[in-house]
Order: sequence, then structure tokens, then C-alpha cells
Amino acid sequence: MARLKPCPVCGQNVSLEKLGMHMKKVHPREKVEVKLEKEERTEVEKAAKARRGSARPKGKWIVLVALLVLVAVVIAFVYVPRGIKVGDMAPGFHLPDTYGVDWNLDSHLAEKKPILLEFMHPWCSHCNNSVATLKEVFNHYGTQLTMVSIAVRNDATAKPIPTWDILDQHIKDWGELWPCLLESPGTQVRDQYGVSGTPTCFLLDTDGRISYIHVGELDFNALKSEIDRLTP
Repeated sequence: MARLKPCPVCGQNVSLEKLGMHMKKVHPREKVEVKLEKEERTEVEKAAKARRGSARPKGKWIVLVALLVLVAVVIAFVYVPRGIKVGDMAPGFHLPDTYGVDWNLDSHLAEKKPILLEFMHPWCSHCNNSVATLKEVFNHYGTQLTMVSIAVRNDATAKPIPTWDILDQHIKDWGELWPCLLESPGTQVRDQYGVSGTPTCFLLDTDGRISYIHVGELDFNALKSEIDRLTP
């Protein structure tokens, strides 16, 4: 137990190590010198050393944790894929469509037409809400624009993984008129494009460069203005 000593001003018993702080806070205007015996000074010094010793390990842990966090941030920045952005070349891929035909992006880029890629999920309500807009785009541009929807394998824990039966039923329910592809195991096309949610649309120019990216439900006028910049 810490030894107590009366305050020379108010007489209150205060522990030796806190007596000096007591004088500064409670009696800041008093010009009274706190006198400690040799034994008392030794006790105060030991208590101060003990506090500093117990604080060092905590400080070391704080520095270590900060360094680990910094290393994790650097690793994430360098090694985690950042996704693609407007101006980047679209990654090539090929997937089967609902008729069993292999749909190859490079082959369609050779046609020198803009391409609209929609990453969707048959159980996504926002994707289904966008079908009407996509139909309007399809009917407006006809053969001037290539359109394709890709059913991705995301949200596997929350929604059923898309299958050909599910995709066929989706097309039957919503009457989509353009090719619909199914991301098969091992392809992970959505990872190539950095897709984190559906629907996500990418508009490619005639050279295969990404000119527009939109996440969420589509607006016809906004999409039309982007496509018009790429069509004669």
C-alpha cells in the first residue's frame, strides 16, 4: 500500500507519489515546497520506475500492431486486384450461350461494333427491373450494337447458383432477345471485370476499350447518350 503524507497546505492525506500533482492541481498558487525525507524520495522514485516499466510492453504492442496493420494495407494495395476502369481494354473471354454456341468476345470485337455486356443474376430483382430498358436499347439500335447478358455465380450463399434451367426460365419469363451466357465453374469472368454486384454493365467501343461502366438499374436515356457517342 502506498504511504500517505499530509498536504502541507490543506492537511489532506495524499500518497507520496501523487503529492506533487496534488499541490499543482489543488493549490497551484501556493508557494509551499513539498519536503520529502530520503526514504520517502526513494519510495517515490521506485514507484515511478515501476510505472515506466509496466508501460513499455504496452507501448511495444501498440507499435507492433501498427506495423502489422501497415504491412496488411501495403499487401492489399499491391496484390489484391483493383478491378478495371473506363479506358482499360476489356478482358477477353468466351462462354457458352443458351443454345450451346461458344460466344467469344474477341470474335465479336472483330465486327467493329460497340458491345454492351451485362453481368446479371436471374434471381436479382434489380436485374429483372433492367430488362425493359435493355429491350428498348436492343430494339432501338438493332444490328448497330452487340448485346450480351452473363449470368454470374456470385451470392452463392444467398441465392441459388445459376444453372441452364434457371437461365432458360429467366429468358422465358422476361423475353430477352439477345444472347445470354452462363459463367461456368473455373471461368470467373466477373472477377476479371471486378464485378461486385448485379446488374453491372460495361460498354465497349469498337476497339474493345471500356467507355462506360454502370452499376445498378439502367436508365435508357443515360445509356443511349453513351452508345450514341460510339455509333455513326
